[in-house]
Amino acid sequence: MTPAQVLRRASEAYRNGDIQWGQGWFRHPETECRCAGGALAFAVRSDDDDPTTSYDGETAMWVLARYLVDELGAPRATTDPDDDVMDVIETVGGWNDTPGRTPDEVIAALEAASERAS
Repeated sequence: MTPAQVLRRASEAYRNGDIQWGQGWFRHPETECRCAGGALAFAVRSDDDDPTTSYDGETAMWVLARYLVDELGAPRATTDPDDDVMDVIETVGGWNDTPGRTPDEVIAALEAASERAS
């Protein structure tokens, strides 16, 4: 599956009501709500929580992170202050979990990142 396909499937899963958006968890253990990263994991394999457990999910996560930083001005998180390697989980998670973020904004970002990757 291409990154564009994973991103598109994640946005469709939110739109179709297959999953609900949430903050703070890839997949909340009680409510089953999923953040943007959790939606990418779902798009690859519906029983998965972590998008980085598959090549397709991890690649889509990198594409989304680049889109968020480059186009939406999201803060670029790094794992180590002495290392310039982007931490995609923290970059996407930090953007998703921003207070006031809405499901519509997340869906729009997934769709725009998908278009950018096509």
